[in-house]
Amino acid sequence: MKIRGSIHRLLLGVSLIALASGVLLLSDWSHRRSGGSLLRRVAVFQHVSQPVLDEGIEGMLDAIAESGFIDGQNIEIRRFNAENDLPTANAIAKQITNGEFDLLLTASTLSLQTVANANHAGKTRHVFGIVADPFGAGVGISRENPLDHPKHLVGIGSFIPVDKAFALARRLFPGLQSVGVAWNPAESNSEAFTKAARKACQELGINLLESSIESSSGVFEAASSLV
Repeated sequence: MKIRGSIHRLLLGVSLIALASGVLLLSDWSHRRSGGSLLRRVAVFQHVSQPVLDEGIEGMLDAIAESGFIDGQNIEIRRFNAENDLPTANAIAKQITNGEFDLLLTASTLSLQTVANANHAGKTRHVFGIVADPFGAGVGISRENPLDHPKHLVGIGSFIPVDKAFALARRLFPGLQSVGVAWNPAESNSEAFTKAARKACQELGINLLESSIESSSGVFEAASSLV
């Protein structure tokens, strides 16, 4: 588990170090010219406590620290967690986009969407990570031209290779005939993965059994219906 966590933090750190640190450097340079305080404020927001998000956030913070930005010395970092509650997420998004912070870091598709919606005017720079399909998130990023995006919003998409996962499953279990999946039609990342799964299963001759859910509380019931 420690090795996996280190790998996740390293990968996300490498991916986001240039983005987040570059934004901070630009902000710091501009602030130096204006003669203001050098203590920049950074908000870090995740939608829920999950290992992949927790480790991803640690990767972001590690990368920022490695670039010379130390919490309490030349930046101030505040962490926010909606704990999987959408009204709380919206309230946090409004709070951190009111001009109080110089940089926003978000982890997960829902955090990207809620903050992008609250920050529509572009008052605060926003860097996102751990997002499966940022093009389908409805935040103004063009799939045809990723460089076509809101000037205050940048980040890294991390779509899992669904086709390779199913191909590996078939190699490990040659007799594999059916696979069940529970997914949430209201979440763009869940929809993107499900579409990729449909395509992969069709090509491999696997029967994909689907059950839709509205929240994580429905996963057990949906999974039971697929067994």
